Amino acid sequence: MNHQIKIRLMGDANDLQIFSALLETIAARKIIAIAEESARYPIRGSSKEFQKDIKIEMLIDGGKF
Repeated sequence: MNHQIKIRLMGDANDLQIFSALLETIAARKIIAIAEESARYPIRGSSKEFQKDIKIEMLIDGGKF
């Protein structure tokens, strides 16, 4: 049985890029699959901060890796 979780990432552009690469590395190990990923968009009122929404499918059963 697969489980899904939605995550909203917030940070500067570089940090979002680094974390997205980390998620891709985890996905390559078949622990998760990235089901949906939004484009990065600016947080209102901030010139340096962005957010991004990701839906992840966890490819584990009962929390066992």
